[in-house]
Amino acid sequence: MFDGLRAAGGWGKLSGFVTVIRLGLLALYVTALVMFAKWTAQRPAPNPYSTQRY
Repeated sequence: MFDGLRAAGGWGKLSGFVTVIRLGLLALYVTALVMFAKWTAQRPAPNPYSTQRY
């Protein structure tokens, strides 16, 4: 009986841990997307007709 309870508790903690990891990865992904969007917005668009090369 104690073994079963311990296993159930461990699985509960594990699933919570996995959920936290998934949320963290999702937050990292969204942050990276936002930072990339800001960077592309700030970066001057290369003009194909200008003599200056990037």
